[in-house]
Amino acid sequence: HWYESRRDASVASGARWIRHDLPGDAAGHGIGAGDINGDGRVDIISPKGWLGQPDKGDVPWTWHPQFDLGSASVPILVYDVNGDLYPDLVWGSAHGYGLQWLEQVPVGEKVRWEKHQIDSTWSQPHFLLLADLDGDGTEEVVTGKRYYAHNGNDPGEDHPLCIYAYRYERSTHQWTRHAIHEGGRVGFGISTMAGDIDKDGDIDLLAPGKSGLYLLENRLRE
Repeated sequence: HWYESRRDASVASGARWIRHDLPGDAAGHGIGAGDINGDGRVDIISPKGWLGQPDKGDVPWTWHPQFDLGSASVPILVYDVNGDLYPDLVWGSAHGYGLQWLEQVPVGEKVRWEKHQIDSTWSQPHFLLLADLDGDGTEEVVTGKRYYAHNGNDPGEDHPLCIYAYRYERSTHQWTRHAIHEGGRVGFGISTMAGDIDKDGDIDLLAPGKSGLYLLENRLRE
């Protein structure tokens, strides 16, 4: 579903929420949002395809079952990885091994999606975000292992926790992994946030999770 906020002076909050149904085929583990087709409107990405936003609110969303991401992360990132002006998808296997990206390749008036592996050496990349941690003006993909995402029932859950930043080198078409934290009890839980927490001019990470709440201070300015 999606919910529309409408002003309504008859209710205490001054607004009411209107529920709109979306195709049930889109349901699955993982969700994202972004402009997939370049029409200036935000589309919804599911593990099984994407929903194109119509130009009017009372028109049904268009379902495009063009891929299958499996049990995907929350969120699925919409990000032009290779700079070709066609938005791609970056996602993690939330309850398994694998961080991947799906390249959008135009073929005439249609598109083809090509899957690429980024890293398959650790499990449970349940949450992803984009942030410019090194201050060069380009965002990195930041993610890490969620602590006991399924309470001991996922592959690799007892392996060391880790948090990494991944940068795509467009000149070599390769990803470079940079370790932010490895080992210990610092996990990368749902709703990890990036921002300049200590006001020193660089981007820090605030990581909540089942193992605790942690501040990862960026020492770039030191």
